[in-house]
Amino acid sequence: MGSDGIALPAAAFDRPAWKTALNWTMAVLTAILFLTAGLYPITDPVGFAGKLAPLTFPEA
Repeated sequence: MGSDGIALPAAAFDRPAWKTALNWTMAVLTAILFLTAGLYPITDPVGFAGKLAPLTFPEA
Protein backbone atom coordinates (compact mmCIF):
# COMPACT_ATOMS: atom_id res chain seq x y z
CA MET A 1 0.00 0.00 0.00
CA GLY A 2 1.29 3.44 -0.90
CA SER A 3 1.89 6.24 1.56
CA ASP A 4 -1.40 7.87 0.56
CA GLY A 5 -3.45 4.76 1.38
CA ILE A 6 -4.19 3.71 -2.19
CA ALA A 7 -3.17 0.18 -3.09
CA LEU A 8 -1.63 -0.04 -6.56
CA PRO A 9 -0.18 -3.08 -8.26
CA ALA A 10 3.57 -2.94 -8.78
CA ALA A 11 3.16 -3.16 -12.57
CA ALA A 12 0.62 -0.32 -12.78
CA PHE A 13 3.16 2.10 -14.21
CA ASP A 14 5.25 -0.32 -16.24
CA ARG A 15 4.44 0.59 -19.82
CA PRO A 16 6.44 0.03 -23.00
CA ALA A 17 8.34 3.09 -24.18
CA TRP A 18 6.50 3.20 -27.51
CA LYS A 19 3.15 3.48 -25.74
CA THR A 20 4.40 6.35 -23.62
CA ALA A 21 5.81 8.13 -26.67
CA LEU A 22 2.59 7.60 -28.62
CA ASN A 23 0.55 8.85 -25.67
CA TRP A 24 2.60 12.06 -25.41
CA THR A 25 2.52 12.61 -29.16
CA MET A 26 -1.25 12.28 -29.33
CA ALA A 27 -1.68 14.51 -26.27
CA VAL A 28 0.41 17.26 -27.89
CA LEU A 29 -1.44 16.94 -31.22
CA THR A 30 -4.80 17.12 -29.44
CA ALA A 31 -3.68 20.21 -27.53
CA ILE A 32 -2.58 21.87 -30.78
CA LEU A 33 -5.92 21.00 -32.39
CA PHE A 34 -7.96 22.50 -29.56
CA LEU A 35 -5.76 25.58 -29.25
CA THR A 36 -6.02 26.21 -32.99
CA ALA A 37 -9.78 25.73 -32.95
CA GLY A 38 -10.11 28.13 -30.02
CA LEU A 39 -7.60 30.81 -30.97
CA TYR A 40 -8.64 31.24 -34.60
CA PRO A 41 -12.08 32.69 -33.80
CA ILE A 42 -10.50 35.06 -31.27
CA THR A 43 -7.97 36.44 -33.75
CA ASP A 44 -10.49 36.97 -36.60
CA PRO A 45 -14.01 37.19 -35.14
CA VAL A 46 -15.58 38.96 -38.14
CA GLY A 47 -14.14 36.51 -40.65
CA PHE A 48 -15.09 33.56 -38.47
CA ALA A 49 -18.66 34.84 -38.11
CA GLY A 50 -18.86 35.13 -41.90
CA LYS A 51 -17.73 31.54 -42.28
CA LEU A 52 -20.30 30.33 -39.73
CA ALA A 53 -23.26 32.13 -41.34
CA PRO A 54 -23.75 29.56 -44.16
CA LEU A 55 -23.73 26.73 -41.61
CA THR A 56 -26.90 27.89 -39.84
CA PHE A 57 -30.29 26.28 -40.50
CA PRO A 58 -32.72 28.38 -42.51
CA GLU A 59 -35.71 29.68 -40.60
CA ALA A 60 -38.97 27.87 -41.28
